[in-house]
Amino acid sequence: MQTNNNLRLAFGANLKEVREARGISQDQLADILGCTRSYISGVENGDRNLSLKSVEMICERIEMDPLTMLRSTSPLPNRNPTENSESTETTPELRPKPEPGPEPT
Repeated sequence: MQTNNNLRLAFGANLKEVREARGISQDQLADILGCTRSYISGVENGDRNLSLKSVEMICERIEMDPLTMLRSTSPLPNRNPTENSESTETTPELRPKPEPGPEPT
């Protein structure tokens, strides 16, 4: 299905752009998301068919809007020629995956 491929490619390219803009490696992103570097590579290359749940989890951890990440335009401010070049938005820092809390008793 062509649309599905376009969404996978757009999400992967946008994930790579966000990751590189924040100066982190695929290994570091894998640690943040709790997965492997090869999984990140597959997502960035559009080889992985992500569920909506996976898209939401990834976007939550990297603090990006899922709809923005699925668009075929840059998810970052000032990366598209048609966007306002005076934007002052910044890209949030990635945080490590939160450790699970204690089990309820």
